[in-house]
Amino acid sequence: MHKEVKGTCVKEQKPADCTPNCQKCQNVMCSVCEDGYVLHRDSPSFKTRCTRKCPKGYKQEANPAGGQKCVRQCTPHCQKCQHKMCSVCEDGYALTGFRCTRKCPKGYKNGVNPAGGRKCVRQCTPNCKQCKNGFSCSVCERGYALFKHKPFRTRCTRRCPRGYKTEVNLLGGKKCVKQCQVANCAVCPKLKYQRSKCSRCKPGLYKLSSGKSDFCFSHCPSGYVQKTVNSVNVCKKYELTTTAEPITTSKPESTTAEEPTTTWGETTHPFTVGLEATTTPELTTTPEPATEPEPTTIDPDLWP
Repeated sequence: MHKEVKGTCVKEQKPADCTPNCQKCQNVMCSVCEDGYVLHRDSPSFKTRCTRKCPKGYKQEANPAGGQKCVRQCTPHCQKCQHKMCSVCEDGYALTGFRCTRKCPKGYKNGVNPAGGRKCVRQCTPNCKQCKNGFSCSVCERGYALFKHKPFRTRCTRRCPRGYKTEVNLLGGKKCVKQCQVANCAVCPKLKYQRSKCSRCKPGLYKLSSGKSDFCFSHCPSGYVQKTVNSVNVCKKYELTTTAEPITTSKPESTTAEEPTTTWGETTHPFTVGLEATTTPELTTTPEPATEPEPTTIDPDLWP
């Protein structure tokens, strides 16, 4: 290192007892190491020295005075310490409490650390991907289905229990839903003793309730009409309302219309019954007057 003396740049002399590979000394103690070396302060003597690599329990970081220096790690593989406690771990490690580990312990999973890097977060249930609260899971990991075994209690299982089937979970992954005894039923009741009941049939089908059992049909049987009640397609029994006029099966009294006739002198020609009755005025033929013979005039000249 050089310094200016009376306008001349001269090499700065280091004290004889200054540490090797030191670039700058202050009060017989090195403050900046040469390139390729890091400044390390021994404890508890507080003596400084320049080393190629920081010892175990220390990490290398920038020296405000220049070059690099070794700083004590609050925990091994910690990248950032706050108040002697680790807040961010190095790459490949996850923060568990205030220490860094390669793998999260049982009951924990590797998650994102808001401060940086990764951290181990507690699982509400094993094999859960997304927790709803401290004890309930909303989305299971791949290969597992969400099963609600108690109110507000869920767990992730490889196979759904008996009486349940696997369906798509709208939040993600798979879930177990109750399987009822009604064929083509889409939504089954939650109560166990209602296995023969159905809350909603599959799309395009109609639910028909008969006693304690429900059925799903593509078309309602005779005597039933298709209706939609509370967004559910159902078959309702056809009933006559009191305001409807009674249907009578007796034939209405027939009125015999007078058969129209056409008079052609003395002859009449009846039309078929049922055609619109039209009366044709009687046609009467008026006889032509008798023609009297013209008187014969005798020419007297021709008379014998």
